[in-house]
Amino acid sequence: MSDLTRQQLLAYRHVLQHGSHGADSGSLPLSEATRTRALAVVASLYRYSYDTGYLHANPAAGLSSGSRARAGFAPTRLIPPALLAACDAWLDAPEADTPNPLGARRRCAIWALYRYAGVRLAELAWSAESGLPRLDAEAPGRWALYVCGKGRKTRAIPPPTPCVAVLRAYRLARGLPAKSPTHEVLPVIHGNKGEALQRAGLYREVKAIFAAVADGLQAREPAQALLLRAASPHWLRHAYARTLVVDHQVPLPAAQALLGHASVQTTAAYVKTDLGQLRYFVERTFTDPTPPPDQ
Repeated sequence: MSDLTRQQLLAYRHVLQHGSHGADSGSLPLSEATRTRALAVVASLYRYSYDTGYLHANPAAGLSSGSRARAGFAPTRLIPPALLAACDAWLDAPEADTPNPLGARRRCAIWALYRYAGVRLAELAWSAESGLPRLDAEAPGRWALYVCGKGRKTRAIPPPTPCVAVLRAYRLARGLPAKSPTHEVLPVIHGNKGEALQRAGLYREVKAIFAAVADGLQAREPAQALLLRAASPHWLRHAYARTLVVDHQVPLPAAQALLGHASVQTTAAYVKTDLGQLRYFVERTFTDPTPPPDQ
């Protein structure tokens, strides 16, 4: 680390931002989140080494603007409620002609967990090492989904009643008890050959739902169809967050815990995207004649 110069670190940042253009590089453009995370890791390592006296200077100072980037985060990949309802309706269609009823139940369960639990794509991928994700049903109506989030932190998410109903039906179709026993060690989502469905398979299932609904909308609403074709499972996480924070004004610390955000600033960003709610807060603040109790 002490051999690297400031110029070399800046060159590294340049490669992250613009890619390597060598003939054999084979590099692909990196997302902004990936670039920011990579720079933040390097900057954090150098900052720690400088603070503990291992280095006498910090050549990575100012290399990363991760905190400022996160403070400016604003979710834009949002699915309108009408399109979410259209996807719900497509999944609720009768299954009489479905050649693979278990596959249809699985797809509904995947959709319900991303739609009503707000999990990240990877958080539904089974890990034998951690035994997560895991469903616990302590009592009727008191289910919890345990997932391993960023930083290998476990969090519990209570799925709402519509999600629980779908999960019960899926478990019965798999030959499992409707209510998962405590500390059940089984993948929440099964694979086609008995193993667990991993990230790529989960992604394909959600994209298949978006594509099917987009096909039905193509003739009369091509713009909406195009939006759905561009959507990914993470858009459902944004929709979940917006429903909590904007539509139902769940307190930010509670929403932060449900979403597994490291910073409440990330959670608060969903409020920034909704001028209507900001206007409501201002009106309520300056027109309510009742002062706070401590004034």
